[in-house]
Amino acid sequence: MDTMKNINSQVFVLRNGEKKKIDIKDLVIGDIIEINSGDIIPADIRIIESDDFKVNNSSLTGESELQSRSAEFTNENPLETKNLVFYSTVATEGTATGLVIRTRNHTILDNIFKSIGNQTTDDTPLIKEISQSTYSITRIAIILGIFFFIIALSLGYPLIESIILLIVVIIVHVPKCLSITVTICLSLIVKRMARKNCLVRKLKAIELLGSTSIMCMDKNGVLTQNQLAVTHMWFDNKLIQVDISEKEDLSTFDKNSSTFLDLARCTVLCNRADFKQDSDNLARSIIERECTGNASEIAVLKYIELSNGNVNSVRQENPKVYEIPFNSMNKYQLSIHEMHINNESGDNSQSYLLVMRGGFEQIIERCSTISIDGVDLEMNECKCAFVIVKYDS
Repeated sequence: MDTMKNINSQVFVLRNGEKKKIDIKDLVIGDIIEINSGDIIPADIRIIESDDFKVNNSSLTGESELQSRSAEFTNENPLETKNLVFYSTVATEGTATGLVIRTRNHTILDNIFKSIGNQTTDDTPLIKEISQSTYSITRIAIILGIFFFIIALSLGYPLIESIILLIVVIIVHVPKCLSITVTICLSLIVKRMARKNCLVRKLKAIELLGSTSIMCMDKNGVLTQNQLAVTHMWFDNKLIQVDISEKEDLSTFDKNSSTFLDLARCTVLCNRADFKQDSDNLARSIIERECTGNASEIAVLKYIELSNGNVNSVRQENPKVYEIPFNSMNKYQLSIHEMHINNESGDNSQSYLLVMRGGFEQIIERCSTISIDGVDLEMNECKCAFVIVKYDS
């Protein structure tokens, strides 16, 4: 719901060969719109053109892993094919141009909401047991009432008094407040769970949760916030535990060491995440800021900003000239940046810096030296084995 509240109120569209900026509510089927990184998709759209375009479908499917999208039709299932993006999902990387195919109350998300609202569910085991118990007790109460009614008549009591006795016996034995008591108990549990930031939509979910012994999940972001954080770093032959608060990095290691500065520069430059540049977002604390990019890159970006506070200046001093984006085949990301160095003659000479991040195995096999305490040491078999042991541990 928060995602839908944050959808931009206006969007650029191409109508009759002319580019216009219109309100989201004025979108119609057939409009051609532009989508950029950080945008929230305003309608169901078929991709026409794309440039390294990825979306986060967690608001729709619960899948937190970024999904690449292009103009290629790949699957009959609309949720699986690569040429469709849907209302309320988030564009995290790249750009795309698309054709609006569904708007407002006809989107896939709206159809899902309607199907959820129209579902009929069976009674839970607790409700069935309460109903069965109430039926059995009521039947026994009626039998006892008739029994005492017959005895009263046989003892010579008036008919009216015998009928009153029948009614009283039945009322006394029927558990009239059982359902009310159960509802109150479940409501108290809901209130207790709400204090722990757990929202219960239906009371019967409490009973189902109480009888659950094993819970299986296959996605991050379903029961979590899909947010990662830096907790440990390894450099200079030491494992450093990171301690951060809402406003500062409380870690005690030397943040001016050359090894850490090189590590910070590498993680900032070889990183496609960025803070959303609106004034309200930048006014928040670093931990609470909204970002574009995937979860792991955002975690590293926020930590370096907390620790060093110079992410934008480092990127401006080292503009990117080439990049190989991360993908599941290579398992690494690589970028090349300009470095301007003043030589002794006063002339500006230009050199380039290559930075790389990725899977441990992919990086270690491409390294010939390792930086320890500011000194580049050759990566012989002994040091390589030591690094691998540290990584495995």
